[in-house]
Amino acid sequence: MGHPLLAIEPKPTKPFRITFTGADDQTSIQDMLALVKDYPMVEFGILFSPKRTGTARYPSLEWLEREVFPNAENLALAAHLCGGDSKEVLETGKSKHDYILSWYFGDTECYMSKGHQDFKSFMDSMREYGFDELGDWSAPSHQWWRTVPDRSGEYNVVYVLAEPHSRGAFPVTVMERR
Repeated sequence: MGHPLLAIEPKPTKPFRITFTGADDQTSIQDMLALVKDYPMVEFGILFSPKRTGTARYPSLEWLEREVFPNAENLALAAHLCGGDSKEVLETGKSKHDYILSWYFGDTECYMSKGHQDFKSFMDSMREYGFDELGDWSAPSHQWWRTVPDRSGEYNVVYVLAEPHSRGAFPVTVMERR
């Protein structure tokens, strides 16, 4: 039996951010700004993909430079690197979008393991994979996720938060970089 303190789950907290993903060239910047004014916890997930840039849900760099970046101080933005862009980061540790990302997007990373893992074991596993400095990571938390089909065609499925024990839901252990 493990240490009794490791079995304690964190208290549920109110979400800090709610992400709307897929703003593109057809999205009104005025509507985005109005939404954030009424709901300050909203952030916009901007999808980057070498094959899909400028298509539905994947904005062109011209639209970002013309509409979004001049208003960036009034918007919370999250970059979602998809397809070849995420592969590039995994292989090289860099992205062709680094300049844009460093100016306009927060640095959010998330690591997940299926199942509600023992928090100490989860963190030990992270260290085994080369993450020696965990000081800027949140404490692991237990959540419930489920998969849904990815209508963009970039992936087979995407992961979304789910109610515990709801249809298709599975437990996960998650750790995020602050």
